[in-house]
Amino acid sequence: MPSFSSLSWPLIIVSGLFNTIGWVAFVVGKKREEILRMVWGALLFGTSIVFADSWIKLMLSGVALSTLIYFKPE
Repeated sequence: MPSFSSLSWPLIIVSGLFNTIGWVAFVVGKKREEILRMVWGALLFGTSIVFADSWIKLMLSGVALSTLIYFKPE
């Protein structure tokens, strides 16, 4: 389990909350193929949480994955 300082936990919880709200809004307005892609991205994001050793890396990996998922090249 990664070691986070007690100060960074609120940041992780708040960013996770906003990320969850974003995922729900994304699911409501999208088609089946895009939902499957979103679920795959969520699994990758969960994996990045396990291996992140600081909240900065966690935030950066979340931003990178969200960008790849939301703005997929056509």
